[in-house]
Amino acid sequence: MSGKHDDQYFAALGRMVDSFAHAEYAAFYFLMKRTGLDPTAAAAIFGALGANATIDTIRRLYSNRSQPLPAPLGSTLKQLEAITAARNAALHHGTYTDAKGNMVASKWTVTFGKPLKEHSVSIANLDAMREDLAAIMTILMTENDDELAGLAGSASASRHYRAALESAWLYKS
Repeated sequence: MSGKHDDQYFAALGRMVDSFAHAEYAAFYFLMKRTGLDPTAAAAIFGALGANATIDTIRRLYSNRSQPLPAPLGSTLKQLEAITAARNAALHHGTYTDAKGNMVASKWTVTFGKPLKEHSVSIANLDAMREDLAAIMTILMTENDDELAGLAGSASASRHYRAALESAWLYKS
């Protein structure tokens, strides 16, 4: 890869990776607030969890309390999983240009040499992921479930809340 397109692509990838790191912190913050742990204890317990394990832990927290996930949270976690899969494929398995000229990332199986799932990681998709990650952060940075519910009436958070509630995400996996 070389040229101006590559610079634009890697800049978009960098912006998405930075946004992803913020969303991972928001998920950690969500767990800390919902469990009532102080930051030191939360860091000791949740600090080594990656995004997928954090998502699973959030779901288990509600399940073990016999509580349904609040309205926008299920959609939010599902979208974070989709973005995590594409991000992990791009960062851990690399990208390539397919026959149509699209940037693609996939995790390859060792046994069969075929991609398990391909993820389009075009500049447009990376930018869509970044926008969705901003919405994900808004949902996950709430202090409690009452505040989460209150986002529905907040003008500043309404786009993010609607994206989560209606599954109106920009990135389509």
